[in-house]
Amino acid sequence: MELSGLTLGHQELEALLKLAGASYNPATLHDPPLGRDPNI
Repeated sequence: MELSGLTLGHQELEALLKLAGASYNPATLHDPPLGRDPNI
């Protein structure tokens, strides 16, 4: 799923996931996916 403008590190991401009732790990939420260059 893509939400334009809402990316890793965005301060509203966690609030949106909580509102949606999504399951996620807050400790790793803003980490880039394994094997991906975070600078891209």
